[in-house]
Amino acid sequence: MKSYVVYTRRSTSDDNHQQYSLAAQEKICRSYAEKKELAITSIIRESHSAKVAGRRPEFLQMLKDLEAKKYAGVIVHNVDRLLRSIGDFALIDSLRNKDIEFHFVDGSYPNTPEGNMMLGINVVFAKWYVEKLGKEVKKGFRESLEQGRLPHEAPVGYRDIGNGLKEPDSVSAPLVRQAFELYASGKYSVDTLTAEMRTRGLRTKRGQRHGKGLPPSSMHRILTNPFYCGIVRMNGVDYRGQHTPLIGRELFDSVVLRLNQRQHRRLTAKPFSYRRLLRCTCGCYLSPYIAKGLTYYGCTNTACKESTTRESVLDGHLDSILQTVVLSEEELAQTRKAMKQLEGFVTEDRETKLRRIETKKEKLRKGLDKARQFFLDGVFDKEDLDAEKVRVAATLEALGKEETRLMKMDLKRLKDVYDFLELSKTALDGLRSASLQKKRGMVQVAFLELNVRDKGLASYKLKEEYEVVQNRSLVSSGGADGTRTRDLPRDRRTL
Repeated sequence: MKSYVVYTRRSTSDDNHQQYSLAAQEKICRSYAEKKELAITSIIRESHSAKVAGRRPEFLQMLKDLEAKKYAGVIVHNVDRLLRSIGDFALIDSLRNKDIEFHFVDGSYPNTPEGNMMLGINVVFAKWYVEKLGKEVKKGFRESLEQGRLPHEAPVGYRDIGNGLKEPDSVSAPLVRQAFELYASGKYSVDTLTAEMRTRGLRTKRGQRHGKGLPPSSMHRILTNPFYCGIVRMNGVDYRGQHTPLIGRELFDSVVLRLNQRQHRRLTAKPFSYRRLLRCTCGCYLSPYIAKGLTYYGCTNTACKESTTRESVLDGHLDSILQTVVLSEEELAQTRKAMKQLEGFVTEDRETKLRRIETKKEKLRKGLDKARQFFLDGVFDKEDLDAEKVRVAATLEALGKEETRLMKMDLKRLKDVYDFLELSKTALDGLRSASLQKKRGMVQVAFLELNVRDKGLASYKLKEEYEVVQNRSLVSSGGADGTRTRDLPRDRRTL
């Protein structure tokens, strides 16, 4: 008779932070096994994050036992409990190809090309969603901002005094103030102002540590940072800072206006597809120019010996790369189906959290009613009742903020996925036929870096989500390290 192992997992040891405890997962899996008449001979309980591949000891041992045919298969509540990384998915995929059974209570993924693709897509987007969610949900970080504190290293001109608070630095603060005043005079560009402030002794904190000068990019960041006029800005939201401003709001606004005017003139005069998106192998940006009706890109480093590169050549190289991250019509259909499922999961998760908040609020209200009754009965004095009112009010306020955040969250975190699907449709037509704006947008959406050498593209780095899609054939059909040379040309990253 075939025997099966049940695998349960939670990320932390705190049951309050888990939607399903290990016991709840085990109960669900046992019920599934009874319905399917599957014999369970072992239960694995693991408290470990699945975000990084190869880090779960119980999971890895289970894979070895499955490889050795100790079990005919594994039963797990859902994909999310079993794996969240591409590396672990490759290991699972290799076992599925050896007829090891994987039963998911919350979904069906038959061992067919379609089933494998759906499973892979769910893993990719589950990983993607978890990482996006983790970056956004930082309650302590948001609280510091609301209190006017900056939970980062103090910018040039300030020094840290602890707990996110900053105070003006006696040496660099006057220099920063001078930089704003000089630029507002209209007599300096960012480059000439940078040179002037270097002679006066202004340095970035990294420059002070490593003995380096002040680059123009750092000067631009100083001039556009509202922190110097008393505002803490994070993700487009302004908070009133607790620190002492170095300049007034009027001076800051005049400097930003002058910067924007210069940038607008420069961009509207000469629009180019890949301006500030390409780097030479020496590390400098490539500057675009037009010669005989054709667009070329050359290194801004006068000492560099690299040749200029024609834009049409870059179009061809980038077009070839983008075609590797374009989904086929069948894959697009499957992805849209997976997205609908994921939207349902996100919405359900939000509704569950909202119900929990409402339950907590109701419990607090009943507790306060009981405290009032104790006061009337003489059990509580007025001081006890007032203290309970303050505690309940503070807790209700915190729950209300969390409720508001969840209501506003909606499905915005899935926007990047839909942007990707839109890119897939657009990229099918190729870069050469795209407008300047669309061409630039496609490259900005998909690439992290582009390096040019010898009149062509030397190397590139895709954003993680596009890299995953580019290597999807390796994940579903290759080994644990994702290598299969007959499916992928050698040195894909080097043209």
